[in-house]
Amino acid sequence: MNQARLQHKKQITAGKFVVGIDPAKRHHQATIINPNDIHVGKSFSFPASSDGYTLALWKNIEKCLSPCNKDTVLFAVETSCNLWQTIAFYLHSLGYTVLMVSPLSTYHERPIMNHVFSRTDPKDAFHIAAIAQRDGPVD
Repeated sequence: MNQARLQHKKQITAGKFVVGIDPAKRHHQATIINPNDIHVGKSFSFPASSDGYTLALWKNIEKCLSPCNKDTVLFAVETSCNLWQTIAFYLHSLGYTVLMVSPLSTYHERPIMNHVFSRTDPKDAFHIAAIAQRDGPVD
């Protein structure tokens, strides 16, 4: 990859808060990190439903980030099965930047944090956000 494309990819995530979302059948898990890969608030879950997207998701985000807008926040969603599609399309329809993160990336990231290979949804949500912040969007 040439230097100009790499710089462009980094500019998309530079200085933005990243909301990492680990999709699930009934409740998605999310966490917010700042531009320095530090947790903002606590990890939270919200129902995988219309009400969950329109009410619970935004209520939890606004607890941590009062100016939540398209210029300061982007979303990273793990592409596991087909569970990611509804939340990704919903966020994209609102005009937010949505980055897709491979489940394989999350899998390989798990041993790095705390040297424990366990799988928990809050930890995975953090990994998803950190991978998006670090690596930027995929071509």
